[in-house]
Amino acid sequence: MTEVDEALTTEEAADRFRLSTKTVLSLASPGERLGRNAGRTGWCFLRSDLVAYVRGGRGAVS
Repeated sequence: MTEVDEALTTEEAADRFRLSTKTVLSLASPGERLGRNAGRTGWCFLRSDLVAYVRGGRGAVS
C-alpha cells in the first residue's frame, strides 16, 4: 500500500487534515461517501480520497 492509498481512522484523518472528527464523519454521509464503515472499529477513510476532496475533486472516490 502506498502512502497515498493509506487507510486512516476518523481520528487520524482529522489530525492529518486539521479537521474536527465531526467534520470527518460528515464526509461519510450519503452525500459525500468518502468513508467506509469498518464495523466495530468505526469508519475508515482513504488518504487519496481525502486529498482529492480537499483539492476539490469530490468525485474521486474509488
